[in-house]
Amino acid sequence: MRLAKQPIFRVAVLTGLSLLPTVSASDENSGKAVGLPMVPCSKIIELRDDRTSMDLMVQWTYGFWTGWNFANDVHGKFQKNVLHASANSEAIEARILAYCYEKHDELLFGAATDLFMELPDLPN
Repeated sequence: MRLAKQPIFRVAVLTGLSLLPTVSASDENSGKAVGLPMVPCSKIIELRDDRTSMDLMVQWTYGFWTGWNFANDVHGKFQKNVLHASANSEAIEARILAYCYEKHDELLFGAATDLFMELPDLPN
């Protein structure tokens, strides 16, 4: 059965989105998004030793990927294997930091998007 038809899944996704903390966005991005996806890479680098902040960013990334898979499932598009060995918490954190060291002016959203696209596709 498709995920979209699972009522508990819909509740979990909607509830999870409401728990994101709010972060100020630049004027350029105002109104498009709020919360963790708008954290700039420069701030992520500053927070690299803050275990709680890094754990939240990794958990947000998992949720973002799950939501993207859910949306793709609803529209009959590709899905990525978010449980792949390359997607463990430590690897995600390391890859977010590597992305941010390379692209200081980008956002967590960009890092999570790039990482998602690198994951292997799920079989149809």
